[in-house]
Amino acid sequence: MWDTMDTDEAPSSQRYQRHFGLEGWGSAGQKKLGKTRVLIVGLGGLGCPAARYLAAAGVGTLILMDPDKVELSNLQRQVLYDDADCGSTKVSVAGHKLRAQNPLIKVVEIKDYFRADIDPDFVASLDLVLDCTDNFASRFAIHDICRQFSINLVQAALYTWEGQLAVFDFGEQTQGPCLRCLWPEQPLDGCVGTCGELGVAGALAGALGSLQALSGLRILLGLPCQKRGELFILDGRNMQSRILNWEVCTTCSCQRVAKYDKAHVLATHPTSDFDQLNQKVILDIRETHEIGLDDYSILENYGASRITHLSKSKLVSMSAQAIAQHCGPNNEPVTIICSAGVRSAIIVDYLKKNGYQNFVSLDGGMMGIKQRR
Repeated sequence: MWDTMDTDEAPSSQRYQRHFGLEGWGSAGQKKLGKTRVLIVGLGGLGCPAARYLAAAGVGTLILMDPDKVELSNLQRQVLYDDADCGSTKVSVAGHKLRAQNPLIKVVEIKDYFRADIDPDFVASLDLVLDCTDNFASRFAIHDICRQFSINLVQAALYTWEGQLAVFDFGEQTQGPCLRCLWPEQPLDGCVGTCGELGVAGALAGALGSLQALSGLRILLGLPCQKRGELFILDGRNMQSRILNWEVCTTCSCQRVAKYDKAHVLATHPTSDFDQLNQKVILDIRETHEIGLDDYSILENYGASRITHLSKSKLVSMSAQAIAQHCGPNNEPVTIICSAGVRSAIIVDYLKKNGYQNFVSLDGGMMGIKQRR
């Protein structure tokens, strides 16, 4: 829609009219938002208001992730739900209400936890992640994945009358401390008590969730935002706020988290097109459940001489030498494939940095081949 008509002619012009006069937003910014993909992890007290405002603002695709069902005790602060929703999954209720709120956006529902082995191709497709979870394990897992794949992240947390907000602009390639610089040792879940045990002010959740949405929108629009290494703290007892600063710690565990610039990897390492598979060895690094019944027949029709499989979940614990040996004789040309060409490019980058120059990534992955047929 945005690419085929002027903003003034678009059906959405009246909906977003109050954005057009804002400095740094305008019609160009609105078009930009309409092309973005945002993941919200957790649809509780923080995720509900954040989702409401991102949907209203017109992000292109809003992806909701939460495994839980609505409970009566949620309603005090989780403003997307009401009594009639109890027992229903949060993502289905939220998805229905957000589509009704703004039918111009796409809403995707994922009834699951955020997992450390989440599909890298999915992560790489994101422009922003909002962490609205309530436990340290999820918070660190989300942070590490976003840092690894250079995805912008906005985190918030609640503790009785206090709220905290941190912005990690990993996608902007800026330098700065990460969450593990603040917490070199990951705290155990429950070590500071839970909302169920200590209570939480519902309106405080609304305030912090709204600030997450605001910070995320400024990142998506390319506007200045809270700096990395600044923890914004709001005290709901006296309405005072302060900033806690922390520095890069060169010895913290984040230094051991591999960081890949997706755009750099895809641009600087050789890729193989579909027509160049003739007489090539294929290394398929997809998980078993991703492999279609006819996938290998398709690759053989393109002339692949031999196909070997090594899932990325196993591959990540192997040395470059072991991966190369798995593929056969040294210097034999090998094309690595995954679903969309992102994971394969990362593995090729790793292998080449370790001296193995006979590997290339299949541009577009298996999905690209199927779309071309």
